[in-house]
Amino acid sequence: ASLLYARAEPQQGGDTLFACMYTAYDTLSLAQQAAYDALQVMHSLSGLRAYLQKQHPAEAAQQRQAQPDPVVVRPLVRRHPRSGRKALYFGNQVSIGMVGWPEDRARGLIRQLTTHACQPAYQYRHRWRVGDAVLWDNRRVLHAGTFYNLDTQTRLMHRTTFRETEPV
Repeated sequence: ASLLYARAEPQQGGDTLFACMYTAYDTLSLAQQAAYDALQVMHSLSGLRAYLQKQHPAEAAQQRQAQPDPVVVRPLVRRHPRSGRKALYFGNQVSIGMVGWPEDRARGLIRQLTTHACQPAYQYRHRWRVGDAVLWDNRRVLHAGTFYNLDTQTRLMHRTTFRETEPV
């Protein structure tokens, strides 16, 4: 789980979107569920770094990466350890491939899953106010912040993340 606590918020933007991965999985066809149950997805911060470099090339050029980011393999569909429900388990930027798939095909599936999972009907949008605190379960929710002007606005969040009690 993670907890965000708002200390300062921009006047415009900076909301956080949360998407339910139970709903995303449950609304797939039975054939898709069966196919995705067998897939292994590769996760790495290198995907997020590449995305951020494209968004902010001048800042990225000044940063140096000392070590390569490790790749971690996890099931694409995961059972929640407490509820037993299945949920998609991926991240649009940190999921960089599928085991045994060519990169372009894997990225295509990740884009397709992101579009499906992040439909407005499956989302909650939190518009932050100073003093708000939101707690969510990372094992069943994707989250992303919305745009705000980094040059003229301030957004200060304190984050606490709780570790898994058992390995995946």
